[in-house]
Amino acid sequence: MNSEAKKPCLREDLATEEVDNELIVLHSENGQIHKLNETAAFVLRMCDGNTSVAEIKEQLATRYQVDSSTVSKDVDDLIDSFHALGLIG
Repeated sequence: MNSEAKKPCLREDLATEEVDNELIVLHSENGQIHKLNETAAFVLRMCDGNTSVAEIKEQLATRYQVDSSTVSKDVDDLIDSFHALGLIG
């Protein structure tokens, strides 16, 4: 499966809380706390196991009224970071 077709999924054991347009994520397994800005929070919320990476890019581009090629690398980088941090599967 190519990366555009993958459907990342937020781990169920994470606690999240919105604070001042940012998302605080508590990783209960290792006790780490992550603070995400509005854009990163939007992408993380889209990681629902049903939405493909391509769809996430399209929706982010629509939300911020930019070309999808503009957000493509940023979304790929965020997805890679979320995987490395253990936030998504």
